[in-house]
Amino acid sequence: QSEIIKEENESVNFYFDKKFLNISYRDIENFNFCLYCFYLKKNSPNSDFSSIEENPMLFGSFVHFVLDNFIKEININSRKEDLIKNLNLKSTSALKKFFSDGLYPYEVELWYKIFPKIIDFFYNDLFSKHKFISEKTISKKLSNGITIKGRCDLQYSIKEKKHIVDYKTGSYLPTKSSVISGDSLQLPFYTVLDPDVNIVEYLTINVSKNTLDCVSFSYDQLSDARKIIYDTTEKISNYINNRTIFTAEKTSCGCEICGFEITKNI
Repeated sequence: QSEIIKEENESVNFYFDKKFLNISYRDIENFNFCLYCFYLKKNSPNSDFSSIEENPMLFGSFVHFVLDNFIKEININSRKEDLIKNLNLKSTSALKKFFSDGLYPYEVELWYKIFPKIIDFFYNDLFSKHKFISEKTISKKLSNGITIKGRCDLQYSIKEKKHIVDYKTGSYLPTKSSVISGDSLQLPFYTVLDPDVNIVEYLTINVSKNTLDCVSFSYDQLSDARKIIYDTTEKISNYINNRTIFTAEKTSCGCEICGFEITKNI
């Protein structure tokens, strides 16, 4: 396991072990934001949530679960009314799984009202769309020994073009410039995991505004962001292989999240 070598007077030495050979897009973002935050978050256990009060993302998880089950039954012969009926059934069935004692957040009622727009997204050009795959985990081992891994909400193809879609149900959506520049790496990460993908998209589902928006990027648009991913994994690989030891100190100029600044590496 990764371990802190020394800690005293708000100073800590640390290094990266083999745990850091497995990397997500979020890990790369953390690494490029703050080396010590990257270290801490990679070593922290995932938090478990049990209620809507404790987990504000529960509604988003509900939507992902419903759409996952809905997509598994889509076929090109589906009628629009059949799709609406099936989405309704999948949603109602999922309520008990996510919300206890019939206590649903207000977003659930609004979710049912946005059904027509959800169905339009899937039904439009349905005869041209094929190979629907939902909630697929993809991993890839790079030549530098790092394994990258991610899960995409939806894959489908239109003729010969493969699309990967990520659903967004919260208020935050990365800007187009942040995706292209590599500040927001989720969509570029998919194009590294699957070089055959042609288009990656954010599908924003805003039940409060009753809107559905799609923001798309071509594979070629994300070349700079892919370079950041490859360069970052190369750095991480070198630090692991060389067992580079870093010193982080609590300073007034430290990271706004952890408060530490990397002062040297050995």
